[in-house]
Amino acid sequence: MGYYMRFIGVDERTVSVADLQSAVDSSGGGSRVEGHGGHAVVTTHGAPIGEVTINLPGDGLFEDEVAELIEFAEDASGRGKKAVLKALRGARTIVAVQVLDGAGPISDSLDALDPIWTWLVENRDGLVQADGEGYYKGRRLLLRVQ
Repeated sequence: MGYYMRFIGVDERTVSVADLQSAVDSSGGGSRVEGHGGHAVVTTHGAPIGEVTINLPGDGLFEDEVAELIEFAEDASGRGKKAVLKALRGARTIVAVQVLDGAGPISDSLDALDPIWTWLVENRDGLVQADGEGYYKGRRLLLRVQ
């Protein structure tokens, strides 16, 4: 199964693999994003550290993923629950990244993937979801979802 992080975009502007490539390239960290369409692999020093899928309404996966995320969020409690459910119900893009351990600890992969999350948070409206943690607005935890 693996560890996943997602960006739940509510922005009308979509996200492309080229956007993510640009974000990683401009960070100067030695990572690369390679792919096309809605799929890509992120590598650092030649080792895969993340598999990216960009899901949009009507692609066959988007609606199922949103429904599952809503189900988990509804079971959570906290002050940010209402905002998270509103974002999920208004989602227009999901950027899902399966985090891989590459050639080292998963923490190294997470650090190398950080330019993607930074670009998304700075350039699109939405929330970041991390498995086993919850939903973030920027770097602030809105709702803990275990």
